[in-house]
This record gives sequence, structure tokens and C-alpha cells, in this order.
Amino acid sequence: MRNEPSNSQNLVPITHQKDLLVITVLNIRSLRKHSIDIKHDHRLSKSDILALTETQLLPHTNDNEIKENLQPLKLLRQDHPTDRFSSLAVCTKNHIEIKEYEYQCN
Repeated sequence: MRNEPSNSQNLVPITHQKDLLVITVLNIRSLRKHSIDIKHDHRLSKSDILALTETQLLPHTNDNEIKENLQPLKLLRQDHPTDRFSSLAVCTKNHIEIKEYEYQCN
């Protein structure tokens, strides 16, 4: 027995909705360690925007390998100068255009 709403004929699977923007927020607990996991997670690959907390990246951290793993997503980092657990990142698919990006140092 399937548990469906009575108007299930009107529901459209997420994969078929053209105007849907999928945003995922994830506490990554180290983007360096888990960028490869993001690459191979089919659920995360459906996200248009992926917001990541606790990236554990500092401003001087090289991110070439991370960017390679996240392709085709674009990476925007918000690194905390001293507390790597306060660092954040946003990854977007190519069809998403970020028009304004403000760095918050606190």
C-alpha cells in the first residue's frame, strides 16, 4: 500500500519541474575531505545551489583539488581569518548567476 496524497495525479517529480530552484544546506565538516563525496552523491548533484557550513578552510588554503572535485559547480568561499569552523562556501551550477557577493569578515 502506497501512502500518497489524494491529489497525487497533480504532483510532478522534482526532476521534471523546469522552474524549480533546488537549494541544499549541508554541514560539510571539512570541504577538503568531503568534496569527493559531493561529486559522487546523486542527491546533491540535483541541487542548483549548495550552501556548505564548517568548510574548515582558511584564507590561505589552496582549493584547486576541491574545485576539480566539484566540477561543474562553481565555488564561492567565505573563509574566516582564524576560525576554520566558521568558514562557509556556496557552490552553484553554471546556469545560476550570482549578481552580488559581499564578504562578511565577522
